[in-house]
Amino acid sequence: MKRFILLLLFLFLSLNIYGKDAELCVLDVGQGLCCIVTSPDNHTMIFDCGTSSNQRWKDNMAVFQDSLLPYLKKKNIKNIDYVILSHPDFDHYCGLVGLLHKYTVGKYIENGDFSTTIVYKELLKEIKKKSNKKKGFVIKAQAGYWYNLGSDIKFTVLSPPYKFPKSNDNDISLAVRVVYKDTSFVLTGDATQTAESGMIRRFGRSLKSSVLVVGHHGSRTSTSREFLKILKPKIAIISCGKNNQYGHPHREVLSNLKREKVKIYRTDTEGGVLCTSDGKSIKVKTGINHYKVRSKRKKK
Repeated sequence: MKRFILLLLFLFLSLNIYGKDAELCVLDVGQGLCCIVTSPDNHTMIFDCGTSSNQRWKDNMAVFQDSLLPYLKKKNIKNIDYVILSHPDFDHYCGLVGLLHKYTVGKYIENGDFSTTIVYKELLKEIKKKSNKKKGFVIKAQAGYWYNLGSDIKFTVLSPPYKFPKSNDNDISLAVRVVYKDTSFVLTGDATQTAESGMIRRFGRSLKSSVLVVGHHGSRTSTSREFLKILKPKIAIISCGKNNQYGHPHREVLSNLKREKVKIYRTDTEGGVLCTSDGKSIKVKTGINHYKVRSKRKKK
């Protein structure tokens, strides 16, 4: 009887660990980006965490406290395997300060660019603390390199390639393709059409993916028709702030996506977007979180 109970317990634990799906969540962080990828065997990757909506706040890490942290707690995520910063723009990195301060992180992947802001300097301090404790903590991304996220997921760096010339910072935005069995997700940060052309030249039709997290919040400088024709995504997720000053997502991008018959989800109108993959098909759920901009009102 005792052996039978132990066998049932083992089967329960096995199903609990390995019976789960892979997930990609694009949180609602206002005008910014924050993506979380989790594997069926409980490994986690964070791709960016920032917002431009809070630049006037005294606490520049509030996006971590208000959006990312509640999600990690809800999912019972206690350790992060990879933190990836696409590029050092405030709306992509400001929440990473709090994340690195609070969580155990395996590796930090960046594109090698830098910023001179006060918040970025705080981020560098947190990176240095982690680097002092773990050799090889920081990895400079290079197109073609790939990494395992647990035993089930692999992600490949798509951009930037080594010594890639840039006309602006977004040309060297780090981009990755995450693969789980027959499904895949492409995350491009603020990669421009110039960067997209570079990815096409290097990877060609192997870029084909199920989901595209649309570059640069839906700006017209990204998401070319050529890129979409190669990727052939079924789902596109646009992370942008409600009534943002940049007019994102731009009508040209929306038109391109509609022409390619891509289903569009937007954080500004639908809240955070969660994609759940069983390895063959993807289910989408919206309204995962709703970002609220804090006011700077003084207490009476």
